Amino acid sequence: MRAQSPIKVHEATKEKVRYAALMAGLKQAELVELAVDEYVEHHRELFALRMERAQEALLGGKTSTLAYSVGVDEADVEQVGGVASDQLGGSLGRGT
Repeated sequence: MRAQSPIKVHEATKEKVRYAALMAGLKQAELVELAVDEYVEHHRELFALRMERAQEALLGGKTSTLAYSVGVDEADVEQVGGVASDQLGGSLGRGT
């Protein structure tokens, strides 16, 4: 048996999981696993698009990377002074 760990969800969602699992004849963990698998499968193209955009940002340089990571346009980064050459040296927002 695979290791399991609890997930935190709103109580209303927990009730939906309980009911759906009961109606499907599944354990709650099995239902959640199937639901996540189905969600990922149905959103595969969106995930691929987001991964592509993240890769483009990383390859686009420091300004592009910063803009992507904070959810703004590169022009917005430039408007507030841009990114100095000694900034973003290798860890973005990890305190090192």
